[in-house]
Amino acid sequence: MAREYYVINSENFRTFLLNLSKERDVYAPAKKNDFISYEKFDPEYEEKYIPDQIRASEPIKSFLTHSREKVDTFPPAGRGHNKQILVGVKNCDITSLAIQDFVFKDNDPKDPFYIKMREDTTIISCDCNLLRETCFCVALDITPYPEKGFDLNLSKEADDFIVEVGSEKGRNLIAENRDLFSKADETQIKNRSAKRESFKNSLKSQAQEKETPDKKSITGSIKKSYAVGDIWNHFASTCIECGGCNHCCPACHCFGLSDQKKDNIKARYKSWDACLYNSYARVAGGANPRRHLYERLRNRFDKKFEFFPDVLGIFGCTGCGRCIEACPGKIDIREVLKKIVQGK
Repeated sequence: MAREYYVINSENFRTFLLNLSKERDVYAPAKKNDFISYEKFDPEYEEKYIPDQIRASEPIKSFLTHSREKVDTFPPAGRGHNKQILVGVKNCDITSLAIQDFVFKDNDPKDPFYIKMREDTTIISCDCNLLRETCFCVALDITPYPEKGFDLNLSKEADDFIVEVGSEKGRNLIAENRDLFSKADETQIKNRSAKRESFKNSLKSQAQEKETPDKKSITGSIKKSYAVGDIWNHFASTCIECGGCNHCCPACHCFGLSDQKKDNIKARYKSWDACLYNSYARVAGGANPRRHLYERLRNRFDKKFEFFPDVLGIFGCTGCGRCIEACPGKIDIREVLKKIVQGK
């Protein structure tokens, strides 16, 4: 697809969201206290939606696989959902969709609910424009702006947004609202490139200051750390097995199935699971191949930095930093990786 660029100003952008919300559920980032979270678009909302700053607190997987959802009933019952548009999605979340797609869409058994949600979800992404202390995407060779995987992408330029078309679905949205957009010129596109490069360099500087290992040094280091048990015992000592790091991670995808009966209706539910839970690997009869916490913590890193590079060619981590913010035990994934690479 040939690259297409448009410009939309802030006033027209709000009108654009309003138009989109007439037939679809539109979710856009808004600031709540010290956090940014997705809120359903409301034209009466007095505060400003901020798609351009930083990734939201919740990963976009929560819009594709709900933390608990009914997947079957007996007798059978219909199930439906509205088409949705996610605005302000950052590249760390877009990159994570390769993992989610691999698990639920691209291999058997396929998850028909996930596939349908993916089809009915439109992604309007946006370049990052705010540096958070926990961000380290560039250390993993992930840019703070998307280059693929979006339907439309926004890049903030003064009071305007430069809009790049990424799919036929995105092109149709522009066509439906053509009077709100104008064509971008070469100067605006060049300014976007310069701004992107500047922000990426800021992230690189932060990663260097914190001595965050890069992708090359991390590759292959997890297996070597198996012989150095003190690393895992050290970090596991403050873990309380809450599963927060699993649930806020955009790439984590494990789930469990359970049955429930009410008023002669039997239902099966799919719920997010967490590899750090003591019960996660337990099998019938009570045996548990990972009964020690340090083994479960080590398994989490092995899956992200050994398993997925082997089977998919990418890390199961996108450097979003959510797990650092969520952990009550103050476990910093960057510090774990640093110790692993150092071998001590």
